Amino acid sequence: MKKLISATTFTLAIPVGIASFYISSVPAFAGGVLREANAPHIVHSSLHSYGTRVPYATRHFEVHVQGKELSRLSFEIPDGVDVSDRIMVSEKSGKKIDSTVSIKDKRVTIAFSQPVPVETTLSILMKGGQTSFLSQGRTFLYPVYGTSVDMTEEIRIGVAQIQIY
Repeated sequence: MKKLISATTFTLAIPVGIASFYISSVPAFAGGVLREANAPHIVHSSLHSYGTRVPYATRHFEVHVQGKELSRLSFEIPDGVDVSDRIMVSEKSGKKIDSTVSIKDKRVTIAFSQPVPVETTLSILMKGGQTSFLSQGRTFLYPVYGTSVDMTEEIRIGVAQIQIY
């Protein structure tokens, strides 16, 4: 009986120890923003609909710029989603950011006229994009990439998840 209790205790202690190590080594979230991050990351994504049967809803995600200034942002449009050219970029406060938006082969690229400073939260609004009626209840994934001022290659920032309801 003692061997069974010891084996059970040992078996339960391993996952708890691993979990406590993992939790202590992951940066903590505070209000949707990583306190100790050193790279841009997604802090929010959602769908803004003005009725239950409106196929043209506004998709929205936010990127918190950390580490280095951001010169360009791009994201991929998932299959089953159409995006119009009405993409607006602003700070979280609502102040518009001067940028050029281009769409090519299900990929949106936003080039900023001035690098976006560190600690800025970018708000990306995609107005007028259409999804089919069959998309209700699905979650669409938008992989997001960024390019810092001194970089030539894009880095993956994260994935904006937008559920259609």
